Amino acid sequence: MSDNISFAAVLAALSDDTTAFPAKYARHLSDLGPSELAGFQKTWGSLPVARRRRVVHLLVQQFQKDDLLSYDELAAILMNDPDVDVRAGAVQLVSETQNVHMAPRLLDVLNLDTEDAPRIAAAQSLAQFVEMGELEELPAGLYQEIRDSLMRASATSNNAALQRTVIESLGFANRPDVEVLLENAYRHHDPAWIASALVGMGRSANSRWQGEIIESLASLNPAVRLAAVNATSELRLATAREILINMMEEEDDEDVFRAIIWSLSCIGGEDTRTYLETLADQTEDDDLLEYIEEALANLAFTEDLDAFEMLSFDPEEDENGKNG
Repeated sequence: MSDNISFAAVLAALSDDTTAFPAKYARHLSDLGPSELAGFQKTWGSLPVARRRRVVHLLVQQFQKDDLLSYDELAAILMNDPDVDVRAGAVQLVSETQNVHMAPRLLDVLNLDTEDAPRIAAAQSLAQFVEMGELEELPAGLYQEIRDSLMRASATSNNAALQRTVIESLGFANRPDVEVLLENAYRHHDPAWIASALVGMGRSANSRWQGEIIESLASLNPAVRLAAVNATSELRLATAREILINMMEEEDDEDVFRAIIWSLSCIGGEDTRTYLETLADQTEDDDLLEYIEEALANLAFTEDLDAFEMLSFDPEEDENGKNG
């Protein structure tokens, strides 16, 4: 342990309900070994529910701030907590994990939990495993089980938020049944469903959706515009470049405005660097300037990638990827 803090001291602070659990101790609950997990579990079981909720909320906050924190094994314990808020928070602690051993635990939450909040969080966290499955980084049987469970949740749940989350997570899967889900969600009258469809389309790596995405850039609903802009970034839609630049002239939603900047940095292309550099010179907002500078750094990566792809292009390669 760093900072000369013993794990016993961390557990003592955890069990002291008279004071807030120190945020600096959150990192001492990361990457716990078997003996530490046993000690944590014993202490945790004696805490009142309000304390457990506050601590999990703190851990989620710290996890979102620090990429080096890993709570996989701890989260596996917390997913069995009797309190629904604690279970939902526990799933958020593995929202970025690629630990294959966590996928069955998430499936248990999705399939067996009786409350919607943990199931929604599990469906969201399973998205990375759908992507891994498409990249053949998961056992085929496990990937099939994940897809089947998500499809079943979509078909049997009456919770719209869960259904939309499933659509977003399954977006990574290029399957005919998933395409049907995306098409139906896109035709929905509720903007929240349309936005979820666009998230899934962006994740699909399939340019067949560019018509729907481009169309949605003109939506009057900010959530739909945001999802559409992010989708142009995911798919690197060069056809959206001029539209995105024109959108910035009148866009009044800050999240959408920033998303446009980032999307342009991912798409790249002619005059994009000049445009972003001019925007940086004109802004007087220090936070926005920092964001534009990050986008310019990302644009450099995009330009390098484009240059590499041009160098590696073989004009004699046929449509099947074999030399003629």
